Amino acid sequence: CDPCEAGYYTKSGSETACIACSAGKSSGAEASGCFSCAAGKYSATDGSACTNAGAGYYVATAGRSSRAACSAGKFSDTTTATRCNDCLANPWPGKYQSQTGQSSCTACPTGKYVNRNRATFCLPVPGLVATPTVKDTSISLRVTNSNNYRQFRVTLGLWKDNEYDWDLA
Repeated sequence: CDPCEAGYYTKSGSETACIACSAGKSSGAEASGCFSCAAGKYSATDGSACTNAGAGYYVATAGRSSRAACSAGKFSDTTTATRCNDCLANPWPGKYQSQTGQSSCTACPTGKYVNRNRATFCLPVPGLVATPTVKDTSISLRVTNSNNYRQFRVTLGLWKDNEYDWDLA
């Protein structure tokens, strides 16, 4: 009798019939039983070998018969991932991913940024205009926002001396 190939096994005491391992499981050649595919791998059909999830996909737990695509805003750059990574807002201007099943995130182009992790698109940089008014020992700064964004970040400095040097506040 021929030995069973990978993905099949024989029951103890029976050498006549090879039995397919169920989906989510596999075996080595000439096996007497099946094992669950490890997390990060899957077996889609009965009698098939465990397969790596592949970049852009993940398998969270052992014994799975399918893989899952990373959702938009996330990515997986390894072939045996058990979870997906977030596209990050830092460092500026941040990265995004608009599609599912991707192996990387894309940096926002010039003039755009992301304001949160797991971004699926970039926002236009606000059209801010700062108008300073200096009076004796004080300065006021009026900021107008032509793109009508409700939130934006402004970094102010402190005046050091009459030469108008400054340090970040």
